[in-house]
Amino acid sequence: MDARRIFHIRRDVPIDEARALCPGDPDRSFEDADYNATWVDDRQEGASPHENDANFYSRPENNRSDGDADDNTVTLVRAQWWERVPAYLMVDPANPDSILTLSADEYREWQQKYKLAGVQMTKVVKTTRKVFRQAYLGNVLLEIGDAPVKGHFSFKCITGKRDRNKNSFFGIVRAMKDPARWSNKWMSQTMHIMNTSAKGGIAVERGQFFDNDEDGQSSWAKNDQVTYLKPGALSGASPKFVQKPVSQFPQSSFELMQFAVHSLPAVSGVNVEMLGMQGAANQAASLDRQRKQAVMLILQPLFDGLRRYRKEQGRLLLFLIENYLSDGRLIKIEGPDEAQFVPLIRQQGAENNQYDVIVDEAPTSANQKELTWTLLQQILPVIGKMLPPATWLALLKYSPLPTSAQKDISDSIQQAQQQPDPEKAKRDAELQMQQQKAAADIENHRKLTDAKIESMNREAEAQRQLELQKVQHEALTQALVAPPAVGPDGAPMPNHGEQAAALIMSVLGEMRRDMSMLAQAFNAPKQLIRDPQTGDIVGIAPMRA
Repeated sequence: MDARRIFHIRRDVPIDEARALCPGDPDRSFEDADYNATWVDDRQEGASPHENDANFYSRPENNRSDGDADDNTVTLVRAQWWERVPAYLMVDPANPDSILTLSADEYREWQQKYKLAGVQMTKVVKTTRKVFRQAYLGNVLLEIGDAPVKGHFSFKCITGKRDRNKNSFFGIVRAMKDPARWSNKWMSQTMHIMNTSAKGGIAVERGQFFDNDEDGQSSWAKNDQVTYLKPGALSGASPKFVQKPVSQFPQSSFELMQFAVHSLPAVSGVNVEMLGMQGAANQAASLDRQRKQAVMLILQPLFDGLRRYRKEQGRLLLFLIENYLSDGRLIKIEGPDEAQFVPLIRQQGAENNQYDVIVDEAPTSANQKELTWTLLQQILPVIGKMLPPATWLALLKYSPLPTSAQKDISDSIQQAQQQPDPEKAKRDAELQMQQQKAAADIENHRKLTDAKIESMNREAEAQRQLELQKVQHEALTQALVAPPAVGPDGAPMPNHGEQAAALIMSVLGEMRRDMSMLAQAFNAPKQLIRDPQTGDIVGIAPMRA
């Protein structure tokens, strides 16, 4: 992540491709020898640079770095590095909440704009920023310019563990080199002992044991032939032959070779359970799973390096897609269930956006999905009845079932949810009938209540009319039978009772007539008057004949 420079060496590049890659300019043209970076393989004696290439693993007869390479191919070197250049931070005039990062040329342009506008420029902070550069090298400098990817190197490395002393990365193979060398050494020594030691046979005196030495030599080891011996060769106190001693292999040789072979998984941390080579039939499954999980924990730094590489590679590919792919083409997006094709759409200013590349956490067991499903099986019997169907569909992704089977089950469940359920339809119909019955009961009760209220109102009105008539009658009677009034001089006042009675009777007649008209108006059929445009009720009028 903090590398300052990266070099990419390409050998055996066709000269035509090299010319097309770096054609030069009209003022300067390159010769074929200028494209060949022969200085790459000019190493000092004893130097061991930190690089791995094909020549390191090739056999000597296939190593062509000694100058015998094909004349039509060259070696090119692509170098990338970053430099610090001046930069200026300024508040964006169009959006005060954002800050612009300007180069020196852009800063001078903004100064000219503010000067022409006659406005004082806002405060500017001078700083530095990284600019990635690139160069193609042959025997001479072929081309130099900005790197194709803004803010990144074009090459991403998968790193493992870090060796601070040698300033290099290493994986699990480095620790396995010595046990592999030991195993090869003991195997070679055992084969040498086997090839150089006697594996049977006899030692005889020439002319003293076989009747014919040549026939005896050719037929002694054959079971279907008879070998003739001299008389007395098989008897007597001093036989004429002895068996060749068979050499015994040193027991320590086998032990050392076995130790070297068993050291390979020990130094790497990858045990036999992880390789699926455990042959013990009495080992419990839980112990086997724990030993596999222990291997994953030991190899955790390697998985971390792989996660980091995938993040960096994702950001690099996203930049290349945004800046080097044409718009409108169909791209294929892989998903957990199935792939889909969508049109590629680029937005203005997308190169300034920041993206968070998410890579799932490194596994801590041989099968993370199987371990997750085992844990879910322990808690699902307790909380299973409380989970909705959507949660069950989400949990189905963590089952050991194949992805195709998970998709089929999920589609069938969703299709079943979309189709009408007869039982549910029956329950809905029953609920609707109950609601309609309850609504009818409420309406009947409301009508009965309205009728009772109307009857009570009529009774109250009738009672009021009777009381009014009674009061009017008493007032009229009192006015008629009242004694004549006496004046101050003792003379009787003029009798106005008859006039008062006549006035009261006329008023009562008008009141009866008005009450009768009012009762007729209330009892007459009525119609609602609605607005012809909106349909709202705006008044009430008597029903027309």
